[in-house]
Amino acid sequence: MAVDKTLIPSPEVIKRLADTMSDYRTGFINDLCELIKVPSVMGAAEPGAPYGKEPLRALEVFLEQGKRLGFKAVNVDNYAGYLEMGSGEEMVAALCHLDVVPAGAGWDRDPFTPVVEDGFIYGRGASDDKGPAVSVMYAMRALADDPDFRPNKRIRLIVGTNEENGSHCMEYYTAKEEIPVSGFTADADFPAVYAEKGISRPEFIWQRQGQEQILSAQGGEAVNMVPADCTVTYKGENGEIKELTFKGKTAHASMPDLGENAISLAMEELAKLGVSDPVVDFYQEYLGFETDGTRLGLDFADDSGLTTVNAGLLSIDAEKAALMLDVRYPVTMDFPAVLARMRQHFAPAGITIEIASEEAPLNLGRDSYLITALMDVYSESTGLEAKAVTMGGGTYARAVPNICAFGMSFPGDPEVAHQINEFVEIDKALAAAAIFRDSLRKLAEY
Repeated sequence: MAVDKTLIPSPEVIKRLADTMSDYRTGFINDLCELIKVPSVMGAAEPGAPYGKEPLRALEVFLEQGKRLGFKAVNVDNYAGYLEMGSGEEMVAALCHLDVVPAGAGWDRDPFTPVVEDGFIYGRGASDDKGPAVSVMYAMRALADDPDFRPNKRIRLIVGTNEENGSHCMEYYTAKEEIPVSGFTADADFPAVYAEKGISRPEFIWQRQGQEQILSAQGGEAVNMVPADCTVTYKGENGEIKELTFKGKTAHASMPDLGENAISLAMEELAKLGVSDPVVDFYQEYLGFETDGTRLGLDFADDSGLTTVNAGLLSIDAEKAALMLDVRYPVTMDFPAVLARMRQHFAPAGITIEIASEEAPLNLGRDSYLITALMDVYSESTGLEAKAVTMGGGTYARAVPNICAFGMSFPGDPEVAHQINEFVEIDKALAAAAIFRDSLRKLAEY
């Protein structure tokens, strides 16, 4: 979707905002680089590490950074944590996450060895969502350093370690800890996001009969990424065993058109080769290279946008084949009804559909206090008359009450989350920190 160029902050505006956070530039760079070094992809649960060792290590590193900056640092049973400042009966919050998606193939550099170059920091998590977490942390430090700041609410930066795989960390947090009266999650774009599409992960399953030509297949690393790799082993016409590997380009599943789906490439090539398999037949008839779900009956649009469909994971062995989709659907779409029709349609072909996860749409309304307050700060900071927006990504705003998505990417910025060579521009991260600083000030003083 084209961005209205009149809503893109000028380089002069970005520099002016970043300069107000110049005292924290070195600290921001050093702390973000330290966090990027932790490959905090979800791993096998272990005692004391519900999402694996590395997400826990990222949490410990971040809390230690916050403690060093003078904040109260609390570990919530290794599921989540928070930094807190100020006093008062009520609390406002910013939410971020420290876990990351797998790096994927094709990087120009080691994704977990941060590189600072020409005003940018490169590494997995630089944009999603370690960079925003560090930006908010220094926004809070700037408030703590302001002798004129006298809030009547506490300010808390809540960080989770399982956002990329279902946000169960925030389910745990909300069951155990205080709920903010208002706040934002810095895991999206500016300006404020008043609505988020629903997210469903339907898995299409075939029981194998032993006559299929495909013997095994594996594609994708995470359902919320456009898969960059797919490997297929199949039986040729003369009985010989062949293996093919396909390379695509990864992207965030909410914007599948920005990537090149390796599973789609594989299915297209296998169809050209005449490989007989119900998965190939299904894929070519109902998906192909489509990203709006038209042939599955999923195409729909409202003010929150269009449906997007990403074929994220493929697994085939001798027993079964499974294809998992990431479906982002508009807030007014009756997805359960569409799902029921799909199940009825595909049942005669022996295809079952199971829902791996489901996140209902979120609609806070453009005129709510939270949205209007954040939009006021954004407009005052940038000098732009922007309007609140909607998005296809899923954030902690669904998991924690009284929260919306807000920053830290600016309109017109390239989409780098979940992509190779992920980066953050340092000046823009500091400009975002200035907006976070003033937003937390406004919410805490209200």
